[in-house]
Amino acid sequence: MVYICENNRYAMGTAIQRALAQTEIYRYAEAYKIPGEACNGMDVLAVRECVGRAVARARESRMPTLIEARTYRFRGHSMRDPSAAIYRTKEEVEQEKLRDPISGFRDQLVREGHLDEAGWKALSDEVEARVAEAVAFADASPEPPAEWLYEDVYA
Repeated sequence: MVYICENNRYAMGTAIQRALAQTEIYRYAEAYKIPGEACNGMDVLAVRECVGRAVARARESRMPTLIEARTYRFRGHSMRDPSAAIYRTKEEVEQEKLRDPISGFRDQLVREGHLDEAGWKALSDEVEARVAEAVAFADASPEPPAEWLYEDVYA
């Protein structure tokens, strides 16, 4: 088992420093005597590497891991909080957008010659089509029966 906590530094509208005495989420693993590790959740390859170590550990030693992916959410937490302007400054959000993991990874791939703009456009179009297909499937699917709530529940 690999547990991943996306730590975006805010719980609803409260900064993590105001809510928790221990702000390094991965350290909560210590209480369960399991490995914990933090990684830069804004770096696609850093997350891949960290998760790879945790998966290898789970497969080799049957040991779970708690990963704290330190990231940032650019929008508010909900429809009621679209811009998160009450507890964050516009400057903070704009600064964090400079670390956007998608555009950062795209830029890295282009810079290293693995991808050109046409390739990026094709990849983006494919992703958009897959997401649209998944949404259409979900929207067209019937609601599951209520009794399924009790399936695969163990005591």
